[in-house]
Amino acid sequence: DQKIVKDFFLQKMESNLWKLESTSEMAAQNTTFYTFSKSERMVMIYVMPVSDTQTYIEVTIPETAVTNQSQ
Repeated sequence: DQKIVKDFFLQKMESNLWKLESTSEMAAQNTTFYTFSKSERMVMIYVMPVSDTQTYIEVTIPETAVTNQSQ
């Protein structure tokens, strides 16, 4: 269930001190997009249902976030 997946990411990211910067909902695709930050790091998470029993999850870490962290 997509709600379980979304709740999981929100809870786990925030419990690990990641700050929710933005949430975007794309109603037509029933997709949710989260952006989190922690210090100089950033991560984006897409959650999209594929079927009634499957959810697609994409986690993106921008290159600039990785570059800034290593400096």
